[in-house]
Amino acid sequence: MSKCRIRARIWLSPVKLVSALAAFSMLAFAGCGGDKKEASSAGTLKPFNDAILNLRQNDGFLSKEDIDSLKNWVSESKNPRVAKWKDAEGRVNTDSIANHICRTLEGNGITQDRRSVMDPISERFNINFFVKNTANMNGYIKPKSQFQDALFGLLADLKSGFRGSDITLNHVNVKVSHSVKDDNLDAANSFIYKIDRNQFMEFGRKNGGNTGTTDFDVIFGHVLETVNKNNVAVLAADFIFSPGKGVNVAEYLEKQRNSIRVKFARKTDELDLAVLALKMESEFDGNYWNCKSDNVGRLVAQRPYYIWFIGSPLHLTQIARNERMFVTLSSNGFTGERFIFESASAEKHPEVRIVASENYSFDNKTRSIKAQRAKRNSNYHFTMEANFNDAFRDSAYFADTGNYHVKGYELTVNARPPKNFKHRISLTAERVTSGDVKVSVMGRIPAWVKEVNSIDDSRIRNDVSEQSKTFGLLHIVGGVYSAFYPTISMDERHTLQTINLNIQLEK
Repeated sequence: MSKCRIRARIWLSPVKLVSALAAFSMLAFAGCGGDKKEASSAGTLKPFNDAILNLRQNDGFLSKEDIDSLKNWVSESKNPRVAKWKDAEGRVNTDSIANHICRTLEGNGITQDRRSVMDPISERFNINFFVKNTANMNGYIKPKSQFQDALFGLLADLKSGFRGSDITLNHVNVKVSHSVKDDNLDAANSFIYKIDRNQFMEFGRKNGGNTGTTDFDVIFGHVLETVNKNNVAVLAADFIFSPGKGVNVAEYLEKQRNSIRVKFARKTDELDLAVLALKMESEFDGNYWNCKSDNVGRLVAQRPYYIWFIGSPLHLTQIARNERMFVTLSSNGFTGERFIFESASAEKHPEVRIVASENYSFDNKTRSIKAQRAKRNSNYHFTMEANFNDAFRDSAYFADTGNYHVKGYELTVNARPPKNFKHRISLTAERVTSGDVKVSVMGRIPAWVKEVNSIDDSRIRNDVSEQSKTFGLLHIVGGVYSAFYPTISMDERHTLQTINLNIQLEK
């Protein structure tokens, strides 16, 4: 067996594993052995470059395992082209290989953050699971509530889907009041599934906890402290503020918004970050404290709550692709509504192939098109095929022309192009000016966030419309949003992915 065989890796998706192994079989052939066909290709880096692209395919990331596999091949390869990347003892120069990876991707129209190559994130991660434990959450704790069923099912799916993960279970308010490892069959039962309201309140009062206070900047502080390149946080909460008696509510909400923005901004400075938030519903039966901290009495209603996943985009992509998890959640109150924020430095660049035409010549590596001048009464027409590699949004999102932005062209999308690409995008214009063209897929805060936001819940007991809303939610979302997109208003759209083209007219 060839000593250049690439070592098997774990945690790759089936699609990524197949494409990576195919690429690496080519790598091993080009880099080792001794027949004539191999010798003729020994000096080329094309198989290595193809492996870089294949490893990045389907999720848009190069993980630590991906980088280690590439470095392993360089270390064992006899290819003379990579000799300069190694020292006399055969150790690989990470700086050199990072330069080559970034140049290769840029040559294919993909911008790669060099930091993520030099200090890559492992596909493995641990999970810190938080439940907000305050008085306003008591109403969700009741026998066979959707809230408890959903969280228990979610924990089971996370545990089975990510078997290498350590999961820590936490109750949080002003403190992390209760914390246990999910390392035995009864841990999740004792944490959330089979507990009653008295046990829930007891967990909230441990270790200096205070169930009567809800400052989300404090809660997010505890949650974000656990988030790093090796750890994901999950927070289940009603996301309702409790300003306190005699507090100016408007000033309180604005201070909370700014404090939340600062905490998330600091975390985005440390690492590429993503937030995936899911809107859930559950039976609620308990006392409710409104925006003035008045107890309105017993409230019995179907109420919203939310589950937030916070971590690196690579890790959240893996979670978002856990289909079993979403089946479980959907049967226990998941409404299908969600939003996602991603660091600007984690902006994805889709895989793109320009489609051949007799009306223009092209170069896929540089994404350049050289167009013949259109005949009288006819338009310029350019076509490309794309994969957007987005686990958070479905194919229909990228088939909706309303989610695109491009200047000077009419854009159409066909969601069923030929094999290997999911979308065919066409640009049409009467006139064309030579230069760069950006085709951007845009995102924005979903309309449901504003619709579910409450600005005054003082009459919630008798106002059915208020019972389906969340007081202050928009201030929480706004604080997080402004950390991710500091120069873009919440009412505007922000860029998710961009196709960069250069279009020139033949003289």
